[in-house]
Amino acid sequence: MEDRGFPLSHCRLKEHVDEICHAQLGSLFPETGVGQNWTHRFAVKHSNQIKISRSRPLEEKRGCAVNPNTNAAWWKILDDTIKKYQITCENTYGVD
Repeated sequence: MEDRGFPLSHCRLKEHVDEICHAQLGSLFPETGVGQNWTHRFAVKHSNQIKISRSRPLEEKRGCAVNPNTNAAWWKILDDTIKKYQITCENTYGVD
């Protein structure tokens, strides 16, 4: 998931492990899932293969601005501006 922008967290790891174990063991697997420290021990044991990270919240206004509509509007404004002022690729940087 990290390569798609979703770093692995203890919570996400627990969700995946619980889902896999429940699928394999069915009713034999406890409803509460793996133990409280399971993900921490797993991360330490496999630290050369996986990395656990904490996500940090975006500033609220920035987070609300990231949606398909505002993103499409931004690229349209940029495209219109480039065409209107005939801006070349060599003079275009830092616009994303």
